[in-house]
Amino acid sequence: MSPRGAAVRRRPCVASALAILLVFAGAGSSPAEDRAAKRLLRSGLDRYRAFDYEGAAEDLRNGLAAASADDEKGNTLVLRALGDVCVVLGRDADAESTYRRLLDLERKRHAPGDPALNATRWALYAVETALGRHEEAGRLFREVVDESPRAIVTTLVLVDTADINKVTLLSGFPVKYSEALARRALRVHERVYGADRAAAPAARLAVVLRELHRDDEASRLDARLRAVGERAPAGQ
Repeated sequence: MSPRGAAVRRRPCVASALAILLVFAGAGSSPAEDRAAKRLLRSGLDRYRAFDYEGAAEDLRNGLAAASADDEKGNTLVLRALGDVCVVLGRDADAESTYRRLLDLERKRHAPGDPALNATRWALYAVETALGRHEEAGRLFREVVDESPRAIVTTLVLVDTADINKVTLLSGFPVKYSEALARRALRVHERVYGADRAAAPAARLAVVLRELHRDDEASRLDARLRAVGERAPAGQ
């Protein structure tokens, strides 16, 4: 598989990865551990969707600590969500180690050629690129396998959280796996330029949410943008 430029394919029926995270099965854990881990996962995901990333990170770390070490499925759910939050916050080294742990768990259940590993491989590809580890990023890119139906892809802008003027273009990146990176770009733009000048990255996030069939969230994001625009001084 080789990198591709921006392209649009037939829209696949893509289930939201975050919605799947809510189906939490705590095999091997006590009822109390299961309840605590499930509650913290849900709280972390709610905070993530509400743009409270620091709060989400705290809940998800606590959820990981509450989960039974033997509960591989539960840990997989929390690790994916925590890795995504670390990406948004620009904690790329933490995201890398979290995704690596996630990939190790996934490899116990899936063969190397299983597309079920793609989401984590794409995430690691982006993070390794952000960390400047291009050889490893290339290796992960080559490990990605084709999916059926083929994913809609785009050229993704990877924003350096320490320097908004430092960006990397990731061509052929599946839209359905790009939510964390879209949130990262929006967060950086809002912190540097202000929410009233972040319409473009907000619009890109809305596209991702609609691709994941989360139209209600996309509509709320549109409403949030309109509210910011109405508060902005005339001429801005």
